[in-house]
Amino acid sequence: MMRNFTLLILCMLSITTMAQQKLHGIVRNLHTTDPMSKVSVINMTTLEVVTTSSNGDFIISAQKNDVLHISKAGFVTLKTIVDDEWINEQKKAIFLSEDIEELEEIIINNLRLTGILQIDSRLIAFDELPYTKDLSITGYTPFTGVDVIGSIYRGVKNKSAKQQQIKRLQEENQIMELMKTRFDRELVSSLLDIDKTKIIDLLKTCNHTEDFIYTATDYQIFDALNNCLK
Repeated sequence: MMRNFTLLILCMLSITTMAQQKLHGIVRNLHTTDPMSKVSVINMTTLEVVTTSSNGDFIISAQKNDVLHISKAGFVTLKTIVDDEWINEQKKAIFLSEDIEELEEIIINNLRLTGILQIDSRLIAFDELPYTKDLSITGYTPFTGVDVIGSIYRGVKNKSAKQQQIKRLQEENQIMELMKTRFDRELVSSLLDIDKTKIIDLLKTCNHTEDFIYTATDYQIFDALNNCLK
């Protein structure tokens, strides 16, 4: 009986090992085709985090249908699904495009600017709404005041599931450290599966100021959401 149980465990471990494979990728700039270093690649299933080398290379453990979140500041985030072709060839070229939005003339009206471009661009965009041609540069839309608290919480699906996901993410030091360098909410939105506009609405109901909402790091936003969802 014990022997059969041991064999069963070994078979299960073998299947798991076979399913997870080391996949090789290279990230390039879509416009120049140059390899891109320091690009973050996250397996959204296992939460493994790797960073591309100076040659744009990365190696990550994954299996079919895993979603890889590939991002770097100043570039459009890409999510790609591991498919049979990638598994069979075990190497894939991935291209990121620069996130460029053309701004119209900006009028600065007594803003408390910080000198940090990523933060100041958001302060300018949201002071007295809006000074930019297209608010998509910040990834946000203006708060209209239409939503009530009940609808906001209904929009965040399965509160307990979000709390469990937050707890899981808190144990991933690499992801937490990565969030401390980000300001675009893309990573928080993807990891928690909460739309960026819902993140803003939720934080407003928890009495966070607009200065905080639009200038905090993703790590601070993540921590604030954790407290809001408790």
